[in-house]
Amino acid sequence: MNSDLSSSNQPTVAPPGPMSRRARFAAALQHKQPDRPPFDIGATCPMSWLRDQKGLADFLGLPGEPRPVGAWGFDERIMEWADADFRGTGRIVELPGPHSRTISPMSYVNCWGIRWEFIDDEWQITGHPLEGVEDMAALQSFPWPEPRVDEALLATWVDEARSLRARGDHVVLAEHPVLGVMELGAWRPSRTLSGISMTGFWRSSWKWCVSIMERWDPTSTSQSAATILEPSSHPLFRRLCLAK
Repeated sequence: MNSDLSSSNQPTVAPPGPMSRRARFAAALQHKQPDRPPFDIGATCPMSWLRDQKGLADFLGLPGEPRPVGAWGFDERIMEWADADFRGTGRIVELPGPHSRTISPMSYVNCWGIRWEFIDDEWQITGHPLEGVEDMAALQSFPWPEPRVDEALLATWVDEARSLRARGDHVVLAEHPVLGVMELGAWRPSRTLSGISMTGFWRSSWKWCVSIMERWDPTSTSQSAATILEPSSHPLFRRLCLAK
């Protein structure tokens, strides 16, 4: 092996000493070396899908009764055992609109028009409101839910976030209350949309996002809201949405 490439000649970086959870997370966000990777279980939606929390707690021999925390009600005893860095608040909510309805205790349609059924011990998508839509006019006329979340519910989450922050040095995460364009792009059609339908979908998505910004700050204009959103948008997304 070439001595210049030998590992013995490579500079070594001493790992940092023990860090607080917030400092660890901040270091990771800044692409700096933390003492260990930040770890989550139970604070976010994908990390809370543990079906048998009681079974795991019993297996680990955790004392006491379950201590559900956050909107997902995850047992904090497990989070403490795993030394998780995060705690969470908030949840995805139903928005006002024409689509929401309950079909049965095991089936419902959400505010986006997506049908869900409880199958094989989990909720699965079985209905797509944009299935087969190819006409631009039909796509653009499809009713979106109102971009409005109950202010009292938001205030409850703010109080919960403050309480979680005061309890220790955990990083407090807030669940986004509505589905994002990627989930909607995958779940509302039953398959990949054609070029014209995809263009119409992204334009509708952009318009809906701008309406959220305007509702949050009534003094803003469509242009200023679009300017705020633009830095986080892919150039292709902007080109599709803003095309005349």
